Amino acid sequence: MNILITGGSGLIGSVWIPMLLRANHRVFLLSRSRRTSGANTNLIPLVWDGKKIPLEEPVDAVVNLAGAPLADHRWTASYKEEIIQSRIYATKACVEFLSKTGNPQTVFVSASAVGYYGTHQEGILTEESPSGNDFLANTAVLWEKEALQASVRTVLLRLGVVLSKDGGAFPKILTPFKLYAGGQVGNGKQGFPWIHILDVLSALEFCIQNQAISGPVNAVAPESTSNKQFSEQLAAALNRPTFITIPEFMVELALGEASMLVTQGQLVTPAVLLKNNFIFHYSTLKSALNELLA
Repeated sequence: MNILITGGSGLIGSVWIPMLLRANHRVFLLSRSRRTSGANTNLIPLVWDGKKIPLEEPVDAVVNLAGAPLADHRWTASYKEEIIQSRIYATKACVEFLSKTGNPQTVFVSASAVGYYGTHQEGILTEESPSGNDFLANTAVLWEKEALQASVRTVLLRLGVVLSKDGGAFPKILTPFKLYAGGQVGNGKQGFPWIHILDVLSALEFCIQNQAISGPVNAVAPESTSNKQFSEQLAAALNRPTFITIPEFMVELALGEASMLVTQGQLVTPAVLLKNNFIFHYSTLKSALNELLA
């Protein structure tokens, strides 16, 4: 297949692209800086400005992973605007590219987030649950609205917390637990919707290949987990105590408004993937942690 990827230098793309190349797929990688393809002629790096895709030939799939990172900066007014605009501009560019080069067989997979649901809904949320009304929810709504302008089959991949030993949130979470300083945040009841990186990649390929799938798809593990449950299982896997509770106000002092990524959450289930008989490599947190800590 010919696959165009935006945001491919992030956690998901950096793991997925080598796998695609080993499987002999042709990958067009959009990047803000000039890159070389090395010896692999199936990797075609393209420099772009985040607003217009410099390619005119059709591809089989467009996968949009672009967007300013959420946890790397305090959410000042200007950075919140960057979070929104980086996603809107990249998605709009994909839609415009597909309007010129897309065909009925092309698929568009645009990343979104379970933050779409907000953090104040009760119960376990599915793809049919309504959107929330906080900053992350409103960002996801705008993000998805832009993606749905595409003229081809479109999948909105609502990602949970991606667990990988190679980067993202997991190494940051792991460090305090190794130092006997980890524990639940606040009362620990907030949802912690997680997914192993290998299941993200499998879900991406599953959605690309399965013509029956379109619209929102929750990319989370089927086992619903709270912050407290996650903390207890991680501590047990590391043979560490879990008597520490991290007060919410300390997280808020450190991170500002971005603290909601830790102090709040939601319980989400991958209803669409399960309905379509997707098989998870790591359906339980215990199995995921065993692999990540091996």
